[in-house]
Amino acid sequence: MNIMKFIRSTYNYQTACMRQLQRLMHTISSISYNCQTAYMQQLPMNTIKSIRSI
Repeated sequence: MNIMKFIRSTYNYQTACMRQLQRLMHTISSISYNCQTAYMQQLPMNTIKSIRSI
């Protein structure tokens, strides 16, 4: 009985860790995507500014 309880608790812990890891990876990917889109939106403006400054 104790072995089954231990296995169940470790399984619950592993699934919780995996869930947290997936959430973290999702957050990181969304942050990087937001940074990329912001950079791509600013890129034309920076290019126009650098061309004008020449």
